[in-house]
This record gives sequence, C-alpha cells and structure tokens, in this order.
Amino acid sequence: MENLDQYFSIDLPIGRLYVAYNPLGISATAIASDDSSFEDYFLRRFQKSIRPELHACEDIRVKVRKYLDGYRGSLSDFDLRGTTAFQRKVLETTLSIPRGEVRTYTWVANKIGNPKALRAVGTALASNPVPILIPCHRVVRSDGVIGKYLFGTACKQQLLHMEDVKATLESPISM
Repeated sequence: MENLDQYFSIDLPIGRLYVAYNPLGISATAIASDDSSFEDYFLRRFQKSIRPELHACEDIRVKVRKYLDGYRGSLSDFDLRGTTAFQRKVLETTLSIPRGEVRTYTWVANKIGNPKALRAVGTALASNPVPILIPCHRVVRSDGVIGKYLFGTACKQQLLHMEDVKATLESPISM
C-alpha cells in the first residue's frame, strides 16, 4: 500500500495554512478555506489523494512552527520529488534568505550560477510546492516592487509585513 500524504492546518493572520507531509518530509502547503478545498487542490496539483492526519506528528508540527518563526531549514525537510534539479536549486537558494529580508530574482539567478535565468527562476518560484515554508515570498523584482505571488500580491505583502519587511504593492522595498 502506498504511503498517502497526510495534512494538518494552522491558522495564520493570512488565513488557514494547510501542511501536507509523508515519511519523506513536507510535500505541500497551501492557503485554503477548508479541508475539502485543500484536498481538491492537492488532488489537482499532485494527482494523488491526501487524508487528514490520523495521529498528530509533533516532529512535523515543530518544524513548521520553527519555519514560521524564521528557522532556516534544508531541502531534506521536504519531499520535492515532483521538482526538477533546477527548481530544487532555486528553492534551496530561497531557503537561505533570512526572515525579514528580501532578495531579487536577479540575486537568485546569480546565486545558482545562471544569471540569465530570471524568467526560469520566476517560473520555479511560481511552482514552489511548499510556499511560505520555502519562502518564495521573500523574492522581489529588481526595482524593489514585491511582484506576483501564488496566493496573490496582497498575501505576499501580508507575509512580508508579518516578517517586519515594510512592503507595499506599488512602492519599492528598501533593500
């Protein structure tokens, strides 16, 4: 029998964060209004079913709390089997951005050794299966404007505010 992913949720100021995990690590996160919406999202995105956790996994919950408090984890904490090597490089680099700070797409592209890959970096971040915990919201445009985000620019702005980054939707962030 296949190990099904399980999930739990945590209420945040931006909404309910759903966290999916399996024996390999945290496999997905999403903001959703209820369990059914998250289960539908997970099935559409990953083409597999998910279930509510049967027994609370305190280790995973502690890791999530640490991430939300600014701990810098590693990709070994995540199950990223559905991503390419390039996407994993981008996500690993994004994990190195400290809480309360932002970096540009150009910075990420340079860090991974591919300075011309700005669009590819943006695409990799847009397909991040574990947003918020792998903090793609900390990547902004070169002009300092926060730019697009999977859960919408207003959510990205709120996340940055939660981390004490003074972000607006139109004005550049001081970097």
